[in-house]
Amino acid sequence: MVLRGTALQSCNLSQNQLQKVPPKLAANFNVLRELNLSHNSISELPEEILSISELNNLDLSTNRLREVPQVIYHFVNLKVLKMGKNAISEINVAKLLQMPSLQELDLRGNPLSPDVKRSLLETRFHVLFDDVDDEERMSVD
Repeated sequence: MVLRGTALQSCNLSQNQLQKVPPKLAANFNVLRELNLSHNSISELPEEILSISELNNLDLSTNRLREVPQVIYHFVNLKVLKMGKNAISEINVAKLLQMPSLQELDLRGNPLSPDVKRSLLETRFHVLFDDVDDEERMSVD
């Protein structure tokens, strides 16, 4: 209630034990550029979050994601996506490539398959994994 009508650019909801993202968050703060939802217990994102159309930095690190939420692939202005320390093993790299603004992807601490890592290294993104030696080995092969 206090912030209603305020054009917030950044919102930090990290470390709040959130299990779900409140759908009203997107409706009330649809001009956010940065959203930090790290260190919670989130396992999915509501479709309503797409109404935050100017979002360019999303931090979902240290949550309970088992896959990249489908809604993420529809963000056209997202530049930085942080999803480290989740349980993601597979990613639809083709859908990531359709995200026109995506530049950086942090996936450290996820059990990514070697095929996914290899595919991500062949993209235009700056991708962060756990082990630099793995990255160097994979990029040389």
